[in-house]
Amino acid sequence: MSEQIKTLPKWVQDRIAKLESDVGHWKTKALEMEEGETNVFQRDYSGFPETDRRPMARDSHILFVTDDTEFDVGFRDDGGGSVLEVMTTGRKGNDRLIVRPVSANIIVIEGLSR
Repeated sequence: MSEQIKTLPKWVQDRIAKLESDVGHWKTKALEMEEGETNVFQRDYSGFPETDRRPMARDSHILFVTDDTEFDVGFRDDGGGSVLEVMTTGRKGNDRLIVRPVSANIIVIEGLSR
């Protein structure tokens, strides 16, 4: 514990220690998660394949936020299996989506204002 923290009240020191412990626990849990336990990963494009995919909780939804649109992206079961669902949450009136195919394996999704 740093000298600055030691000057704080005991209850604050205890709270900081608990939060540091919690962070350590969840970091360890995330690193221990096996690839087969999840279907959602964060990709950091570090160039190191062994660290490029960081597992997240199974069926997580990810929220992408721009200045004018929020995209909520995740898997859902449509009765015939999992599909990727993209929904805009309507920041600044952008509550509709435009989907543009770019190539056989790439699409671009934009929020559209009314």
